[in-house]
Amino acid sequence: MINPVSSPAQGRAPDTANTPRISVVIPAYNRAHNLTRAIQSVLSQTCPPIEILVVDDGSTDGTGQLVQQQFGSRVRYLRQANAGSAAARNRGIEHAGGDWIAFLDSDDEWLPNKLATDRAMILATPDLEFLHGNRRHHWSDGRQDNGRQHQPASDFGDKRYLLAVWGIKTSTVVVRRSLLDRLEYHYNPTLKTCQDYEFFWRAVVEAHRVGYSDALDVIIHITSDGASRVRPQCLLIQDNLTAISNALEWCRRSGHPDFEKILVKRRVMECLHLIRSLGSSHHGRKKLYALWQARSELAYVLTGSVRYKFF
Repeated sequence: MINPVSSPAQGRAPDTANTPRISVVIPAYNRAHNLTRAIQSVLSQTCPPIEILVVDDGSTDGTGQLVQQQFGSRVRYLRQANAGSAAARNRGIEHAGGDWIAFLDSDDEWLPNKLATDRAMILATPDLEFLHGNRRHHWSDGRQDNGRQHQPASDFGDKRYLLAVWGIKTSTVVVRRSLLDRLEYHYNPTLKTCQDYEFFWRAVVEAHRVGYSDALDVIIHITSDGASRVRPQCLLIQDNLTAISNALEWCRRSGHPDFEKILVKRRVMECLHLIRSLGSSHHGRKKLYALWQARSELAYVLTGSVRYKFF
């Protein structure tokens, strides 16, 4: 079940772009071995946030003890029964006091100027509501990349482009509280994966303006135990299809028809991807459903005719 957006917390800061007050939400589940690095990277910011909220999603590895012993009152520690990263982020949003919410995954880190760059963009763009940015990837075997280098930064501030690609990383995202309050719900806890993109698509469509920073001030650590790397591919794709369907339905309810066809085209591609991933003959019925779904979605893209929904 998706819970609707709750009422604002008491004492929440007023939404004013002149004095952006940023809360940082870090969900954690059995990440004691990485969490110190993430928290320390926030404490090292040249432009510090008003608070750091660590939401412990039922960890059993001493995460709570680590946070409380190493960081004390510098971090707000919240614990819940294990319900997934989406529920943990939602709880962080609910308890955050800032007029902007920044998200950081527990295995990632920020370079010292990350929030200073965000603050400068917020001050320079009064109608900005959704901000994300460039990033470096670090792999456990020592490999690194240099972020996005060969694509115009303007593409990543374009709503239509962002709906058509996997172009947003959670640990780069900062969202205005007033935008969050206009959405029906935040992260979808019914999805095992892709709950971040379902949220991003809705937020990007609803935002008055989307901003993108080309500064390389976020490091994404690629680990072998991430949810998208341990879940079977066909289930990942079905999560993607569900997320796209949810975003489509939200667009229709919220009066954003201009963005529907972009998401429908994504569904076609994901259906074809699912057909390829199923492969073997004993998945014949699922392949038939996926093929029919792709055919009907493609007909909608070309003619606007009726769609059929199987996922």
